Amino acid sequence: EAADARYLKAQELLVESLGEDHINLSLSYLPHADTLYRLGDYERTQQVGNQAADILAKHIGEDNLYTRLARSTALLGQAELDPQSVRASVREQTDRAEAVMRDAILSAEGWNQTASNMRLSLNQLVLTALTAGESDAAFKAIQMNALSSVSEADQRRALSRALDDPDGAALAERLKDAQQQRQTLRSELTIALSQGQTSGTLQARLAELDEQIDTLSRRFFADGDTGALLGLSDLSDIQAALTDGEALLMPLTMFRAEALMITNDAVYHSRGERDSALIRESDRAFAETLSGDAPITPDHPFLSELADGLFNQVTMERISHINVVGALPASSVPLSVVQDPVEPDQFLGQRISITRLPSAAALL
Repeated sequence: EAADARYLKAQELLVESLGEDHINLSLSYLPHADTLYRLGDYERTQQVGNQAADILAKHIGEDNLYTRLARSTALLGQAELDPQSVRASVREQTDRAEAVMRDAILSAEGWNQTASNMRLSLNQLVLTALTAGESDAAFKAIQMNALSSVSEADQRRALSRALDDPDGAALAERLKDAQQQRQTLRSELTIALSQGQTSGTLQARLAELDEQIDTLSRRFFADGDTGALLGLSDLSDIQAALTDGEALLMPLTMFRAEALMITNDAVYHSRGERDSALIRESDRAFAETLSGDAPITPDHPFLSELADGLFNQVTMERISHINVVGALPASSVPLSVVQDPVEPDQFLGQRISITRLPSAAALL
């Protein structure tokens, strides 16, 4: 109720000062949509997320990273209400996110900014995919989220190695030409729409170019050095590499005590207690850790929140070995000292062995 009151007051002031569809209204809508989701008001999450997306789409386009973040927030709310209704959208968003990352890697600059902007929407996408039962999409999205922490310099070096191959260089040149054509067409389309002209031919040509670019970039990232640029593994291959009693654990986000646990025959969303007071305390403490003000210790609320779901799954699946993969700092959480919520004198490291891996592909 307090959050709603602040949000409504902010909305009222912004509308009064700027108008009903000013882009800065999204600065009020987006964080409130996330608050509503965390408080369990999924219908309003969907409503407010779409309000933000509609405003952003009008000003900066539907395909902009910020617009997609707003849509993904709305989709997350919808997934909690009706998981089946979002499955196709989840697969589409995952494929689109992969295409955006491929474009960013192949562009002359912009990887750091693109990766940073995508982290929040990828976090939302992972949660939405798991809620909707789309394990393959969740696994791909969480790998992309980890990839977003790779530095631009490292991506440049990998790209340089890939371009040393004549076939890779030729493909990259074709991609560059197609991307330049697409940029020109988008500018022409914007002008035509602003002048009220019909644009069916331009839109058809733009759709053809989008498909061509997607096909070429998929070929470029198919194998070898170019494949290492994305480093995405298929869920089925990872499960085939896991033995009985072995699991892969991937923290979902940097800020929530949740993880994806994969065994050779199942995928689990390890999710701790959803008590709002505990979530707030965990968020506050973890933020202090990120800022360097407080280390992660065995009694850290972040670990307390994670312990419940993690211990349940380790016990149910008779896990004896966990491989941990994820972007820092979430993957650096000392899982060996996570306490059993039922028997506090028992620690995870006493029950299972834990190995840290640079990526899921290290299992293959």
